[in-house]
Amino acid sequence: MSAFKKNLLSVLIPVTATTLLIEANAQSIAITNGRIHTMGAAGTLENATILIEGDTITAVGRNLLVPEGTEIIDADGQPVTPGLMNSYTQLALADSSAPGNGIGDQDYRASNSQYGAAFDIRYGLNPRAMIIPIVRLHGITRAISAPLATHDLFAGYGAIIHLGGTPDMIVTSRVALFADFGARGAQIAGGARDAAALKITEAIQDALHFDRNRSRYERGQTRDYSLNRMDLEALVPAAKGDAIINIAANRASDMRYLIELKEQHGLNIVVRDGQEAWLMADELAAAQIPVVLNPGINVGMEFSGFNATYSNAARLHAAGVLIAFSNVSNPHPSNPEIVRQLAGLAVAHGLPWEEALRALTINPAKIWGLEESYGSLESGKDADIVVWDGDPLELMSYPLAVFIKGQRMPNDSRQIRLRDRYQTLPDAGGEPPAFH
Repeated sequence: MSAFKKNLLSVLIPVTATTLLIEANAQSIAITNGRIHTMGAAGTLENATILIEGDTITAVGRNLLVPEGTEIIDADGQPVTPGLMNSYTQLALADSSAPGNGIGDQDYRASNSQYGAAFDIRYGLNPRAMIIPIVRLHGITRAISAPLATHDLFAGYGAIIHLGGTPDMIVTSRVALFADFGARGAQIAGGARDAAALKITEAIQDALHFDRNRSRYERGQTRDYSLNRMDLEALVPAAKGDAIINIAANRASDMRYLIELKEQHGLNIVVRDGQEAWLMADELAAAQIPVVLNPGINVGMEFSGFNATYSNAARLHAAGVLIAFSNVSNPHPSNPEIVRQLAGLAVAHGLPWEEALRALTINPAKIWGLEESYGSLESGKDADIVVWDGDPLELMSYPLAVFIKGQRMPNDSRQIRLRDRYQTLPDAGGEPPAFH
């Protein structure tokens, strides 16, 4: 520590101890000799360096001067990318199993609750969920963690989380209101898409009417509403276009309805799933509606996705639609780490490699409002960085180092420890290896 900082600490500790101690302990790291895919204006830089101070990237480029005392990580010519993001998961909300009953917590759904739009997953998030280190070992540093619609078309609000395993895992709370249309929405609404469309329209109208007549509502002088007070309050920002509504839909005609819905009410809509989105690519691009899709779907999970194709992502990109990737469409909220493999499939079916990486980094940053702090390797942004041992979209490539907000993550998970425990079995009668 410099003499200046020591003197500053001695004078100001009574007033700003926490801030200064954090600054004093900030770690300086240089990732050198990397093929850096910045995802920003600088493009891809060969034999370049990233400088990290604390939780922030301070410089990216060639021939940078590395300050004395900086920890150096030699990338040895390997790819360096921003931390990847899965744009629809139930991470930290579900455990796949639990002793005794075979099923763990499922805080992403509330089938018997009276609430829909008001449901907020932030209180169910578990930063110590066993799956987090497993997903992180695949270079995923951030994710959308979202509720699942059960009894109401509006599932509630999801959050952006980071996978650093700390209690402050929420990056953005209430990032979007999640909803369902299409076949699932029709089922929830009573069996037909018309019923779902009417319920969505009625809910939006009710929320706007409630917002204009709050004082009259408190006096019991408004008309009856289809939603309870908590759901009305929660729906207001989305109904006014101030919050994203992420709506699941697969059939091309479903997306035509969503475009119409946006035009009529000025909503901020992001399509989720979109197995037939390529059939509406030009219309979605004109309406500026992004799509979060699973690029590994080529057989529809239902009749609504009859025209599903591996080329969905490539065709949407070619039309100018902003896309991001997830393993949405899977019947269970598991294996979010496979999104990397799915991106590789998109490349195999026509999507440019760089665009597939963008769909896991800067594109979701733009869609979910993180562009100022995440999604590209540029000065001033959060140090979410992955150093790879090969092509990050190849199935057999893995991270050599993962940083989340400047902290290097341990190369460890329960799976790895179990492997190590049983890799060499003891002699018969011997004591089993210790496991903590």
